[in-house]
Order: sequence, then structure tokens, then C-alpha cells
Amino acid sequence: MKLSNKDYAKIIVAAINKKVDVKELSASLWSDLNRNRKLKDLEEIINLAKNLETEKNKIMIVSVISSQKIAAEDLEDIKIYLTHKYKREIQFDEKIDESIGAGVIIEFNGCYYNLSLKDKIRRLRKAIAKSPAQ
Repeated sequence: MKLSNKDYAKIIVAAINKKVDVKELSASLWSDLNRNRKLKDLEEIINLAKNLETEKNKIMIVSVISSQKIAAEDLEDIKIYLTHKYKREIQFDEKIDESIGAGVIIEFNGCYYNLSLKDKIRRLRKAIAKSPAQ
């Protein structure tokens, strides 16, 4: 029987909740994914497992990407807003990416908000390119 990516994710979550030996789980999972030519899907499977676990625990993982560390009070404001709106506990996955210039990129629940300087400049260039020459 061929397993779907979601099936693999469910297996991972169930094994972690049962406190299965991680080395044994990893070796077994790696072997099975390789045998079924699913290694290319590993990142998607891991993300599905994270989503299943967070849904079960009413947790929402919010990825916050900025060019420098965001102030704790700013993160707290985001947390309060999202907790109120989605009725879930919020956990941040903070990443630093200096290439975005200033601003922030926020991702959660399939939503993507790019409020970076780099993206604003890209949109401005696109608008200028579309405008008629004078």
C-alpha cells in the first residue's frame, strides 16, 4: 500500500506522541521514503506533520522574517492580535534575512504578507515599467 504525504505526517506525529525512539523512527522512515521514492517530498511531509501537531494543540506557528531582531513588544502586539482573531496560541518562528532591507514578512496558515522594503521597491519598479513614458 502506497502512503500519501499526509499519511507519513500522521505516522510521524503519532510516533512522537508515543515517545518512540527518534533514531529508530528516523531510520525506518528514511528507508520507507527512499523505497517509495518520496524523499523529494520530505519537506512537505515535515510541514504537514508540524501542521497536524499544532492543529491538535490549538497552536498556530507564525513565521516572522525580518532584517534584524524584532522588538519583544512588537511581537507581543502581533501575538495579541492573532490570538484574538484566530483563538489559538501563537508561537513565533523568527528568522533574520538581511536581504529584505527593512520591514517584515509574516507567514501563517497559508497566508503570506510581505511588508518588506525589497518587495515595495519591486512593486514600484513594476508599476513604473507599466506606466506610459512621458
